[in-house]
Amino acid sequence: MFLNYCLSLCTALLRITFCLYAFHMQKKSIKTSRILCLLIILFSAPENYILSQNLVPNWSFEQYSACPNGYTQIANAIGWYPSYVDNCCSYQVEYLNACGTPGFQVPSNVWGNHTASTGQAYMAQVTMAPTVTTNYRENIYAKLISPLVPGETYYVSMRVVSATDCENTTNNDGIKFSTNSFFSVNNIAAVHSTVVITDQVNWTTISGCYMADSAYTYIGVGNFFDDAHTTMSYSCSSCSNVYPGYYVDDISVIPMTITASQFSICKGDSSILTASGGTSYLWSNGNTNSSIIVKPTINATYSVSITNPHCTLDTSITITVGNSGIITGNDSVCDGSAIFLTASPGTAYLWNTGATTSSLQINHAITADSLYYVIISNGSCVDTVYKKIVISQPSAINACCNTTISNGKSIQLNATGASNYVWTPSTGLSCTNCQNPIATPLITTTYTVSTLNANTCVLPDTVIVSIETLCADYTVPNIFTPNGDGVNDYFAINTQALDVYKISIYDRWGVLQYESNSPSISWDGHNRSGEEASTGVYYYIIRSSCNGKEYDKHGYLELIR
Repeated sequence: MFLNYCLSLCTALLRITFCLYAFHMQKKSIKTSRILCLLIILFSAPENYILSQNLVPNWSFEQYSACPNGYTQIANAIGWYPSYVDNCCSYQVEYLNACGTPGFQVPSNVWGNHTASTGQAYMAQVTMAPTVTTNYRENIYAKLISPLVPGETYYVSMRVVSATDCENTTNNDGIKFSTNSFFSVNNIAAVHSTVVITDQVNWTTISGCYMADSAYTYIGVGNFFDDAHTTMSYSCSSCSNVYPGYYVDDISVIPMTITASQFSICKGDSSILTASGGTSYLWSNGNTNSSIIVKPTINATYSVSITNPHCTLDTSITITVGNSGIITGNDSVCDGSAIFLTASPGTAYLWNTGATTSSLQINHAITADSLYYVIISNGSCVDTVYKKIVISQPSAINACCNTTISNGKSIQLNATGASNYVWTPSTGLSCTNCQNPIATPLITTTYTVSTLNANTCVLPDTVIVSIETLCADYTVPNIFTPNGDGVNDYFAINTQALDVYKISIYDRWGVLQYESNSPSISWDGHNRSGEEASTGVYYYIIRSSCNGKEYDKHGYLELIR
């Protein structure tokens, strides 16, 4: 496996050398040399390029601070530490490396004899030991290279093989994530083995797709299911270690996403798009490689279906072309109106008016058709974009008629002067895109009607529908039972159309227990300190009015729990 690392390093050096040679030899065309370099990088990429996207540090335990020479030395593998179980204890976890002392080497060690899946190192862990203690776990953790992104899907995997000198085997070995370095044994994991892994010869891949629900910063590896939910199976009669033990290697968290060598290019340039997290890929242009070269002439979005043994994810990426500038804003404005235009994308702008901002605002009235243009600079890319503004003459729209109705009643509104209409607000209207909607507002409402066509100059009109306020007296209950049974739990007062409302409740010593200015909020039996008011008799005072008429109330109420 060490040879693979040497080959990858040599490949990278060759890529750099060929790129430098391309730039040197293609003096007549810098653009040609760029493309040549992109092709060299693309087609010389190693087969395991996907691991360059791995968020797990020291994923195959090859990097170490010291060679192992005893038990419990997982911390010698740079970035890895024993995990505390349920914020209580951490148990011994072995780090094994070819450079270690006898008993802690690879392939031969105190756990048995097996080569590494990748490189010359791995870790060994016991997945349960009920004879030692309940939920005994030799789990480990590391801090991810970058936090998981909530809502993003990841291909999560690890490789295990049953240690060759262990009698027993289990299921549930897997991976979970956390926002801190504590990993509870709570029967939750991002991925785990649902079957007992007994193979002592071949490495088994435990993998799955995981959508992050939080910005997790730590990864845990081991068995995070309790003894009651873990199956232990007797697998080896000739083995001397009674506990189920596994060698663990190649831990990966790969984002199922697309990256680009350049997200923004000049027209005529290229970008390499690379998808990760899958075993097969299907791009929108039919290509099935993990990487493709694109050369858009305008801003373009490329999509890909990323597939692995567990899921398929459709995602996309947009490449912006630096000198494909645009000007946004209305092509038509009303006679006498100001205009507002915005140019993008770019880092520097020069309008024909002399303005140097991305946005251009002409505040004086525009009465004739006008042509505007802007020179957009975006790094080394330059483009000139034009925009013609056409003047439109306004037409009037009429709404009818202001009226007053009783609460709960309806009135039909009328509009004329346009071919289509938009009414706002929509509250209480039977339709908003019709000429004559039925209005049933609950409160006095001013409705505005205008046209649907944004390029047509229309003078909007309004109509006011006023609601006649009907005042009514109300009654106050004299008992309530805030015991949480869902029946009469609140001291609720049914009122309507009050202009002013204030309620104060006192205990028998005259101490204020509750106060509110809203008739829609009912007392739940707690005092102003948030404590439950005791059973007893209380005195209430209510000050309220409607259209100038006072509706004051006072009296006793009984609270029973």
